[in-house]
Amino acid sequence: MKKYELVIFDLDGTLADTSEGIINAHRYANAQMNREQPEEQELRHIIGASLLDTYIYQFGYQRCEAEKAVRIYRDWYGKYGVKEAELYQNIDELLQILYHKGCKLAVATLKAENLAREVLANLGIDHFFNLIHGVDTKDRLSKCDLINMCISELECEKAASILVGDSMHDMAGAEEAGIDFVGVTYGFGHFAEGQMYENMKMTIADPLELLRIL
Repeated sequence: MKKYELVIFDLDGTLADTSEGIINAHRYANAQMNREQPEEQELRHIIGASLLDTYIYQFGYQRCEAEKAVRIYRDWYGKYGVKEAELYQNIDELLQILYHKGCKLAVATLKAENLAREVLANLGIDHFFNLIHGVDTKDRLSKCDLINMCISELECEKAASILVGDSMHDMAGAEEAGIDFVGVTYGFGHFAEGQMYENMKMTIADPLELLRIL
């Protein structure tokens, strides 16, 4: 069975349930922009997407308004949302096993990098990762960009790298980067157990199931 040298994880909906902080930040930003509040189901559906794209294409903002809303969102999230996260069951055990096996571990998230680092530190798992990459404040990096940065900086081959994520954005980023993908079904509901796509190696309902291919 194929073995992977580098395991790249998404954050939101993959390593931790960050939905409370994200939803609260969206609600605050929309309120500050005097916009109607989206339904909770809509907010849950867009978790993991680019913030700037979300405000432009999902919420209907003009770009300059969207940029302002994203700044408001991140300011609130940095004060409060970073503390509103909870590790999924068995994530800590999985990371310990992979760390002691000598796997290279990274995070590639569309969350702002400074906020991602703070969330992971608050959860007590930041030390497991060789790299943590998120978007810059200008939102110029795609999921594919972040994946490629991890692979390049850790000097790994794409054939020996895999992304673990919970959303279609993750899967599309892995496909664009040319690496394999594992979809988690315990996250924010983007994948159903046994649901397979072309570049998806497997779906997992428990993080420890990942060990079957590692």
